[in-house]
Amino acid sequence: MEEASNNIDDRSFDISNRNIERPHVSLDESLPDRPLDDISPNAVPTAYEVVESGSKRGGRLLVSSDGYTYNARKTHSGRTYWTCSVRNKQVTCFASVKQFGNMLTASLNEHTHPANPGAYKKI
Repeated sequence: MEEASNNIDDRSFDISNRNIERPHVSLDESLPDRPLDDISPNAVPTAYEVVESGSKRGGRLLVSSDGYTYNARKTHSGRTYWTCSVRNKQVTCFASVKQFGNMLTASLNEHTHPANPGAYKKI
């Protein structure tokens, strides 16, 4: 058997003469300009009104002040789910509104068609 060496390899190193170069990073770079949001801070909130027997088939219709109409799809646990009434072979709009009591909340889905500005006045 070979005898184990009592010598420990010297693995130390000298960094006293080391020259460290740090990259120059400018901290005040301007952010690129981004387009302004479409929503103005003084935007008027959308008003909604439920019209009983307002749809073509005599169902309830929700009319918004911005010119969109919604059909009542489902009522569950005091919540009513309204979907945009524009759904035909050419256009299927997935915009919707949730109603809980008197609180109405529009979905994040945008309308895929132009509004009918006179819809709110026809009530």
